[in-house]
Amino acid sequence: LLILPNERAHAFHPMYKTEKMAAAPTATEAARRVQWIDIPALCLLAVAIAILFVSSPHEGDFWWSDAPRHAIDGVFYYDLLRDLPILRLKQYAMDYYLQYPALTALFYPPLFPLVEAAFFAMFGVSHTTAQLTVAVLYLWAVWGAYVLSRRWLSRTLSFSVALLFAGM
Repeated sequence: LLILPNERAHAFHPMYKTEKMAAAPTATEAARRVQWIDIPALCLLAVAIAILFVSSPHEGDFWWSDAPRHAIDGVFYYDLLRDLPILRLKQYAMDYYLQYPALTALFYPPLFPLVEAAFFAMFGVSHTTAQLTVAVLYLWAVWGAYVLSRRWLSRTLSFSVALLFAGM
């Protein structure tokens, strides 16, 4: 048996809708939503992150127990890229670990220590440079929260979301 729907059912069933649905915005359209008018929001978020950076300890006092481990991992990658022990990589890592047993290069993903190594190469190895790396990446994450929330919210609400994200 073949049962055909009646014509009135066509008018209300979503499968039979004839009008065009609004297409989801493409990546370029979404990128255009963040415009020059969003620059003040970025500046204010940068000020908020700068306040966090200035209020953080810079005299060798780390707030979290794994923060010095992340810093030493960055120093390890910095030294590794500076020394380039290609033929004795395993021995280099073992000797480094024997000298600095806080090394956790295999425990955490390498992206953050590699970025930190680049900061150490530019600004020198110091606690302040390690904190600066965190602050720059934190600003990037907060800006990402702003841009992502701009897809659905107004600028004011998106800024509030980004500030809440920064305060976590």
